[in-house]
Amino acid sequence: MIYQTLRALVEQLNDFLRVTFTLSTDIVQLAPIQVEADNADNRVSVSIVGLERETAAGIRFERQAAGNSQLGTAPKWLVNAHILFAVLFKEKQYGEAVRVLSAILLFLQRHTSFVVPESGARYAIEPVNLSYADQASLWGMLGVSYQPSVLARIRLLTIESGEIVNISASVEGHDTATKAGGGGAGSTEP
Repeated sequence: MIYQTLRALVEQLNDFLRVTFTLSTDIVQLAPIQVEADNADNRVSVSIVGLERETAAGIRFERQAAGNSQLGTAPKWLVNAHILFAVLFKEKQYGEAVRVLSAILLFLQRHTSFVVPESGARYAIEPVNLSYADQASLWGMLGVSYQPSVLARIRLLTIESGEIVNISASVEGHDTATKAGGGGAGSTEP
């Protein structure tokens, strides 16, 4: 599910950049950042730099009736993915890298949500603000020097195995108050 979502995002961004810059090849790749600026190969790297579980919606165990039994599944996880769009161009082409970064920002501003064709699922995407200290920490963690980039969050990816984790027998309930002879308060029965 995460792979299909990122692949769809990469394909849509490649389409946008091909039209914007009249490119003949794709420059956006789903790949980690492993290249220093002097050896960069003029590409945009899209990579996951973090995942966080969204708990605002609560956690629900799903139950389904199956004859006289109830089937329980593990709760769905809603996950936000932090995605780094890094423009990796040779140092002498810094101006071009900034132009591509500007186009990526325009793409994100125009496409605040996108659809994954295989599933039809729609996901929201938004930029994430980082302090200078957080940026330095992120790029230090990646082990490379800073490159023109933007961090974005894809909201509410659903992780669900659908695996049954519990089977329990159904108990038919009876309303004993109305069958015990008294209708309760306000009853007109003797």
